[in-house]
Amino acid sequence: METVNYFFGYNGCGKTTISRIIEDITPYSACKIKWTNNKELQTLVYNADFINKNISEKMAGIFTIGENNIDAKNNIDSIKEKIYSLERNSTCIKDDIEEISRELENNDKKFHEKMWNEKKNFNKYEKSFKGYNGSKEKFTNKVIEEYNNKNIKNIDEEEFRKNYNIVFSKETKTYTEIRFDTTVYSKEILFRCENSPLLGRSIVGRNDTIVSHFINAMGNSDWVHQGLNFLDEGASKCPFCQQTINDNIKSQLEKFFDTTYEKSLEEIKNINTKYMEAQRYVISFIDNIINKIQSSLDVEGIQDKYERIKNIKPKISEKFNENSHVFEKKMNNPSIAINENEIKYTAEILRLIERDVSDINALIIKHNALVTRKDSLESELDKKIWSLFINKNMKDIKYHLSEKMKNQKLIKEKNNELVEMHDEIESKAKEINNLEKSLVSVQPTIGKINKLLKTYGFKNFYIENINRTNQYTIVRPNGNDAINTLSEGEKSFISFLYFYFLIHGGISENDINQEKVIVIDDPVSSMDFNTSFIISALIKELIEKTHDKTGNNPQKIRQIFLLSHNAYFFNEVTYQKHTKGQSFWLITKKKNISSITRCKKNPVKKSYDLLWDEIRSAKKNPNEHSIGIQNICRRIIENYFYFVGDIDLKELPNKFQDDDRLICLSLINWAHDGSHNIQDSIITDISNNNVEPYLNIFEQIFIKMDHKKHYDKMMED
Repeated sequence: METVNYFFGYNGCGKTTISRIIEDITPYSACKIKWTNNKELQTLVYNADFINKNISEKMAGIFTIGENNIDAKNNIDSIKEKIYSLERNSTCIKDDIEEISRELENNDKKFHEKMWNEKKNFNKYEKSFKGYNGSKEKFTNKVIEEYNNKNIKNIDEEEFRKNYNIVFSKETKTYTEIRFDTTVYSKEILFRCENSPLLGRSIVGRNDTIVSHFINAMGNSDWVHQGLNFLDEGASKCPFCQQTINDNIKSQLEKFFDTTYEKSLEEIKNINTKYMEAQRYVISFIDNIINKIQSSLDVEGIQDKYERIKNIKPKISEKFNENSHVFEKKMNNPSIAINENEIKYTAEILRLIERDVSDINALIIKHNALVTRKDSLESELDKKIWSLFINKNMKDIKYHLSEKMKNQKLIKEKNNELVEMHDEIESKAKEINNLEKSLVSVQPTIGKINKLLKTYGFKNFYIENINRTNQYTIVRPNGNDAINTLSEGEKSFISFLYFYFLIHGGISENDINQEKVIVIDDPVSSMDFNTSFIISALIKELIEKTHDKTGNNPQKIRQIFLLSHNAYFFNEVTYQKHTKGQSFWLITKKKNISSITRCKKNPVKKSYDLLWDEIRSAKKNPNEHSIGIQNICRRIIENYFYFVGDIDLKELPNKFQDDDRLICLSLINWAHDGSHNIQDSIITDISNNNVEPYLNIFEQIFIKMDHKKHYDKMMED
């Protein structure tokens, strides 16, 4: 709602009910009033209930501040100005707090969104975020909570990832280590064979035999030794030259290739045999390792070592083959010394394999240990994930919390300012209250009301104090009680003046400076034009003060609700220089249900046009029209034919027959009554379920008076 709110509606549409709800909502359980900042203000309501309750033989006196003590009043005004200034500053500070609070809220939303988006980078670890995957706010609050605990540790993400995969893998199991005890023995054999000194030594026969000089000179001891295999016992021919050979030559040849020579040959053969066995075992061992590793490839870190061992196998096999050729060469040609460059040493490769197998076993041991304590490890991961996340987003978290702390500190400081201002306002209010106690009286209101009565021509009654009490009564100039002899117009006028000054004061001393919401319902009922104009002027004055933001609002009116069915009065009182801070509402009632519609501008047209609007509406929907069409017809006839046309209607009923004549007569007699005219626009609600006869006679009146063109023109949409 705005500062000033105008409601227009015909009698019976629900205006008074609205005023009663604002005054006391207790009897209306289905209704609700929402107060700004939840601060409920004093409500002063002027309606028929107010008149019946307050205008009696003994009226409660209205306390106001007397104006005779100028110094005291000026002092009060000065303090009020200070209070008003404090209240304005307080409002500004509240606005600042609201703005900072909105900024805090927006920053929190942005931070929640940012942290939630950053969490997407951790979706692979979402099981460690269990309980925090469904709410941005809950997740972010947990991040801040963990950060504030100051228990953030540096976490190795690679290590975390490995452990996470172990804990949350569906097929997590333990694995057997790879044994390679006999491999050490084979490695030693390979090492001795590849490094045997026999390989680098030339193996030849004795040098002290007759044939040694010749064989060494020819350098063919290996050929000779091989030929001896063909020298059978008892043979007479030489296997080399096919000449006759004697026993002496045989003996010399056998002495040349003595036991030492034969032992060396045997040792070379033995080296070759052992080397072949060892290399077969090593190859078999590597194959076995590869097969075993394949079953444990899901253990973190094994895959790389598995690939390396697979790649080593062909390399070591190639070395074995080359070395085998070297050993075979040595066996076939013992006299040849093998250069060490010809040997492809395998010790380094075997050490690599052993190291990888050892590393694999270490990984398996570690894996098995993690699997064994899977439950406790999961709990550790649930804690570490927050450190991991916070460390990744530390800069953003620190910045957000730093800014939040600044704003919260600023809000706290401003709240402290508000408390100080509130205390100062209360202190000054008490100061005013103490000053007013010596000044307040019910007497000033008597003089002000009587002055207005006299000014506006009401000289046959006035109010006076009852025996110096805090009560009033209304009397005639002769001193007689006037309450029971007042006309409706007089009673309405005096009751509004009483309400008007009640706004300026209060029934008790404590009511004088209260902030107020004013509700005025149909204040000009039963008043003539001049009196209604006075009332509208007084109300416009209240509206002006309510709009005033300079402090010229001593009555502390914070909001006004004005409700009326009188179109002229409504147009008069809404004619203001202020267009901001006001709202217009139209109240209608159909099928016993009231509706309130907000309008962009004043919904009330000129009174005469408004009356014709009702005729057009009733013509279209006669069964749904709840407004007293009889009154509408009468008012148009009165204003058009009497005021506008100046036409005598006395003979008009004679132009109708039977019931139609009675209807016409009722309309004409009412029009000649002379107590209403277009200016006061007071529209009385007389309900009648059958409106069509009135509408028909209404049209016939214009036809019979030769004013059908005016009727047709006004009936156009």
